[in-house]
Amino acid sequence: MSRRLSILDYFYAVRDRLLSSARFQHWAAVFPFTRPLARRRARALFDICAGFVYSQVLLACVQLDLFEHLKDEPKTSAELASLIKLSEQSTQRLLDAAVSLDL
Repeated sequence: MSRRLSILDYFYAVRDRLLSSARFQHWAAVFPFTRPLARRRARALFDICAGFVYSQVLLACVQLDLFEHLKDEPKTSAELASLIKLSEQSTQRLLDAAVSLDL
């Protein structure tokens, strides 16, 4: 059974196609009247993505007991890698991310 699109559905479909167009996005980013809105929305999207990454770094640190392993004395990334059962490269990446977030 086919469903006919209402005028509103058609409008939303056209709007969504336009907003997803790379050409339109570039135009909106450089056009003086739409530039502030485009920048504000890009910043908001970046904040959401960054918040997700921050929470994942914190979650990994907590689940691997990273802070517990470091509470008594400093350890090298090799020592930590053996304690938390990660490769040294992955451990270093996690430590770098935690340090950049001031964890």
